[in-house]
Amino acid sequence: MEKEYCIITTACNKKEIADKIIETLLEKRLVCCCQVININSSYWWKGKIEREPEFFIQI
Repeated sequence: MEKEYCIITTACNKKEIADKIIETLLEKRLVCCCQVININSSYWWKGKIEREPEFFIQI
């Protein structure tokens, strides 16, 4: 039997939020593994380029 899976990625601006997302998903056994990586994001916002540190979450 072939099993299906997917990888979900998202980012947030606070480590505490990333940790809470991961803790909740693991406690509810909705995921088997998560990783958090410190990143620097650059993006357009309200007509100018912004740069912010973020926490990339791979689920």
